[in-house]
Amino acid sequence: MRLIELAKPVLEGALNVNSFMRASDGTTFLRKRPKCNPQILKSIEYEYHQIGFTGKGGGFRRRSQEDQLRFTTYAAANGLRVLSPSFVDSKGANHYLFLDDAKTLDDYIPTAPDEEMFSVVYQLFDDLRKAHRSNIIYGDRWSQNILVSPKYGVLHIDFDIEIFGKGAKELEVAQAIYYTLCAGRKRIIPLLTEILTYGDWFDISMVEEFVIKHADHFINSKKYGNAQREVALLMDGVLKKRLQH
Repeated sequence: MRLIELAKPVLEGALNVNSFMRASDGTTFLRKRPKCNPQILKSIEYEYHQIGFTGKGGGFRRRSQEDQLRFTTYAAANGLRVLSPSFVDSKGANHYLFLDDAKTLDDYIPTAPDEEMFSVVYQLFDDLRKAHRSNIIYGDRWSQNILVSPKYGVLHIDFDIEIFGKGAKELEVAQAIYYTLCAGRKRIIPLLTEILTYGDWFDISMVEEFVIKHADHFINSKKYGNAQREVALLMDGVLKKRLQH
């Protein structure tokens, strides 16, 4: 496929540089190239230690471009909500379809009507349940790595970080809870309470610990901080409803 690099600013993330490429049929792709960033890996190591994940025997590593291609191909074959590379060029760079109308989870939730928001959040947790029951663990699932597309619904992107070991599933559930809660705040608590009350594929006590420690870790964050009260309301409600069932 013949591609032309567009004269648009690159999208630079913590571990990647993404260039806009256009095919002859007008389709736009993002060419993803890894970049070296030891500092962010140290930051992730510190975060996972503070949250308690690595202390329980969990670990993480960086996936290569080839690993990400194999992983997403396998996940997609299992019917999961992942954005796989459309193709790989001769230099081994993965190219992803650019979804210009998609929003990240934390940009979508605050302005979404309740009914649409509920549908999207159910999609997210139903997909996690399916993935975990197939022993597929996405990796670092903060809200910037989850898109909401008008056409495709919830889509997981950016699989640079693999997590593994004890508590890996619970960490993913806790990340999904915490970032969804930060985006929706009080109006999303009843929905998350229902989802977690009937969730049967994770250790709720470990998830609770990870969620509480997320709030402590991000206490000074402008976007993800000041969530201790919402976390307490959510987890207290979940534990009470679980006792009733």
